[in-house]
Amino acid sequence: YRDVKSTSERSISARQLADNIVSIANQSGEQTEATKTWRLEWWNIIIANTVFGPNFWTGRGFGLNLAEADGFLGKNEDGNPELRSPHNVHMTVLARAGVPGMAVWLALLTSWFAMMMHAMWTARHRGETEWAGLFLFIGCYASSIVINATFDVALEGPMQGIWFWCLVGFGIGSAMVYRCQPTPAQRLLASDGMM
Repeated sequence: YRDVKSTSERSISARQLADNIVSIANQSGEQTEATKTWRLEWWNIIIANTVFGPNFWTGRGFGLNLAEADGFLGKNEDGNPELRSPHNVHMTVLARAGVPGMAVWLALLTSWFAMMMHAMWTARHRGETEWAGLFLFIGCYASSIVINATFDVALEGPMQGIWFWCLVGFGIGSAMVYRCQPTPAQRLLASDGMM
């Protein structure tokens, strides 16, 4: 076994998954440790500049290359910048929009997930398993994207960003449609001609 040198050499294997999990809490392979180290260093700089620094209210804006501003700008073989994002959507929001922007971001995620879970529990309580399954699926799918975006540049690009925001909209629309549906008791009364 040898550590991979680039993403193109990385394959999904039990060994790779174990290395990734071990690297969260402990030391692991050289490449995983190097990746963990630079992320933690960069995230600490972002926290220092926003939470405890001059960018508390406004952040650094959305045009600035954060890697260049924080000293993490490497160059690839073509001489182009390797990085632009700190590989964590929450740190990106904090750095670009400041603490108020981060509060809005967390409020959006929390309220949306609460709405999905409330709709799922209501549907489950009413015995409407198809609706409950839909809300659970939407919530889990969006959760997996947020988890991935916590450790990778995911929402900043179209491959997952588009799906995430479509899921957010689909979840809101589904909850609105579900709220307009008659309850099982109302359907029973309507079928008996009592409504």
